[in-house]
Amino acid sequence: MAKPFAQDLGYEGAPFPFDPERRHQLKCELDAYFARRYGLTRGELRYIFDPSELWGRNVRQRPSGA
Repeated sequence: MAKPFAQDLGYEGAPFPFDPERRHQLKCELDAYFARRYGLTRGELRYIFDPSELWGRNVRQRPSGA
């Protein structure tokens, strides 16, 4: 039987508690890192996060999973 992912990597401690504030902070830091890494402008980043903010609510949305 396969071991859980964390154990497979050598972690033997208790599961980390879910902390929505910490998760949000980490997500923001990763977004900022990759935006800088790829040299995105503020406008490009805004478009990635929410195209309808720049183009209005009539922007065609891709179906989820596409």
